Amino acid sequence: MSEPCYTMDQAAAILSIGRNELFKILRERKILNVENLPNREYREAGYLSSRQFQYNLGNSGLKKWGAKTIVTNKGMKWLGKVLNRHNQEKQHAAEERRQAAKRENYRRNEIEKQAWKTILSTPWTTNNEADSCKI
Repeated sequence: MSEPCYTMDQAAAILSIGRNELFKILRERKILNVENLPNREYREAGYLSSRQFQYNLGNSGLKKWGAKTIVTNKGMKWLGKVLNRHNQEKQHAAEERRQAAKRENYRRNEIEKQAWKTILSTPWTTNNEADSCKI
């Protein structure tokens, strides 16, 4: 009896993520190559495999070979962990951006406070022309 396998569409649906987003994350992490096929390390680990298939090229009657990525049962569990790690990294990066924005706002406020202190502490002298102005 063989282990159940899943297409990327099925895996994405089970993991509650869009198929294209799943492909994008896996390419970014170098799990899939530019053709969306698994890199050797992940095939040899038993997480992913690829299957060849033949399809008709339009109405021309020509047949062409293609390949698609398949996720193993072991790979589904592993893929869930990969996506959890990805989401944690995204949240951490978002928090770092928020903290950097807070620091930048604080820095700008301090610069503005210092500018106002300088303006308000500057002794203003009156000159005769200003004294003679009538409003």
